[in-house]
Amino acid sequence: MSVYSNVDNNFLPNLPGFRSQGLKTGYKKHFFNIVNGQIVEKDSAVPMIGNYDPADDASVNSIGNTTASLHKRKPRMDASNLTLTYQAYFEERPIDSNGANQIRKCNVYFYVEDGSLKVVEKPQLNSGVSQGTLVRRAVIPKMDGSPISEHDIIIGEDLVIYGRRYRIVDCDGATRDYLARNLNVNFSDSQSIPRDSYQDHRQSLQPGSGDASSNDWGKFHSKKNENKTFVEARNGHYVDNSGREGFIRFGNRTLKFKCLWDNTGNLYGDVCEFTLNYFLSDDTVEIMSISNPNNKEQTPAKLLKRSKLPKNFASTMTLGERPSDVNFFHWTDIHIGMYLEVYGRRLQVIDSDRATREFYQSFDFPLAQAIYIPKPTVVVHQREIPPPTGFGSEEDSLRSVSGSLQPGPLPMKKLGENKVLSFFCSLLSGGPDDVDRRFVISYYLQDNTLKIVEPPIRNSGFVGGVFLSRRVIKKANGEALSERDLYVGNKVQILMHRFDLLDANEGTYKWMEDKQLPRSHFPTILNKLRPALYEDARNGRLAEAFRALETAETGRGRATKETATEVFSIYGLMNDSYQGLVEQDVRTIVRSCANKGTTFSYETLVDQIVNPTDDY
Repeated sequence: MSVYSNVDNNFLPNLPGFRSQGLKTGYKKHFFNIVNGQIVEKDSAVPMIGNYDPADDASVNSIGNTTASLHKRKPRMDASNLTLTYQAYFEERPIDSNGANQIRKCNVYFYVEDGSLKVVEKPQLNSGVSQGTLVRRAVIPKMDGSPISEHDIIIGEDLVIYGRRYRIVDCDGATRDYLARNLNVNFSDSQSIPRDSYQDHRQSLQPGSGDASSNDWGKFHSKKNENKTFVEARNGHYVDNSGREGFIRFGNRTLKFKCLWDNTGNLYGDVCEFTLNYFLSDDTVEIMSISNPNNKEQTPAKLLKRSKLPKNFASTMTLGERPSDVNFFHWTDIHIGMYLEVYGRRLQVIDSDRATREFYQSFDFPLAQAIYIPKPTVVVHQREIPPPTGFGSEEDSLRSVSGSLQPGPLPMKKLGENKVLSFFCSLLSGGPDDVDRRFVISYYLQDNTLKIVEPPIRNSGFVGGVFLSRRVIKKANGEALSERDLYVGNKVQILMHRFDLLDANEGTYKWMEDKQLPRSHFPTILNKLRPALYEDARNGRLAEAFRALETAETGRGRATKETATEVFSIYGLMNDSYQGLVEQDVRTIVRSCANKGTTFSYETLVDQIVNPTDDY
């Protein structure tokens, strides 16, 4: 047995990892309730309206008495959202009735789910009283204190709710079916609602009301009787019908005019167009600007919000209360060609829509023809781009013309072929010391840029490296230098220097032949040779010219690039013109007839000039 078995745990402290006493709950008892907006002490015997107990003589006046024993009706799950609808009326004698009673029609809604009830008065036009919900949804007690149930609402009998006696006259079809199916109650025929003598009395007092049996006698602009004016004023909804003659006469019709404001006399002024909307219901004017459809950022703005437009706005500029003798524009004052003073802006009315013209025509006041305002000629100035400054690339010079000097995002490059053409060249524009300098030109087909690098040569006096950074090069005509301008034998101008293209690598030759560039396409070169060599090739003199230049190194029937250049020079074909031959053309002939060797068969060349085939 443990030594501490007889120790009372209530005297032990609560230590970390050992708790002898359990935590007390934090629940607090609820001692008070709110009943009818008053704080009362909570008691289980507080009465609730429920089934009536004959032994308990508590009534509605016993609510709050702790001795009552009424209980709340239990909700019926099978009657969820089931509502019984009855038609009823009650009589009331107004102040100015002269002895006539007013019949007020209403609907009584009984909710079977919880036994609650609601009374809503039907809206009646120009009734003179506030209408809507008369009794909010609640469990309504009878005089004996028990709640009203569906058995207490009977057609042809009265139903007393809070001291007011309602006469049940009818119910809808769904209510009749429910009562006959569940309660075995078959109501008699519906009753008629008596004629409202007070309504007839009020209608007889209205001037120009016409037939007393008409239902539209009080729709618009009817003069209010003293009772309704008093009721609305008491509820804070006083209505003044003065100034509504335009609405009674024209309704919501609107006149639309087009106006023009010429502000070209001021600095940076312009000609602005506006739309004037005249509301016939209250003689107010609204002026809106007409936005330019080509300007997406411009939004229509109001020059004048809906209000009456004074004829002399200087009278409205006084401080304090506006003078009572201010004259405002009426629709009879507005016509085509007139000028409107809109608070300091002089607007000319130049046109109106068709509905407005028909409105004026109906009153024998036709509007004039629209005024045509010629639009000013817009002079579009062509922007001239200055020539490059010579510092950096052309894009660097355009940066100071087109935008900020701070570098922005890189432009979208041309996504061309990922190929680099390399050429070996010499410098022609240099001095005597630059004769032996050699350079490599790299042309990038992806974005049509060019880069020049000088290979370093020991003891040459030049460091070598990047001679020109990668950039787009423009020709004298302003076009960008392309791959068609780069071929062996061409003397190309790059900025301030002139280069002679001496040779290219094998990949460059092969790419140019695959793309069939003019200087690398063998059939195109033969077409340039035929006008001058066709006759000599056919009678054998061209072959004799090549045979006379044969050497032991070349062999019989073979020729070199130098031999071909010499023969073509005899015929005057070696020149820089488009129809002439350059070093690139001769290399193409050698590569096509020699199967990429150093020598070629000139007899093959002669045969292709006379009888061309598709082998090349």
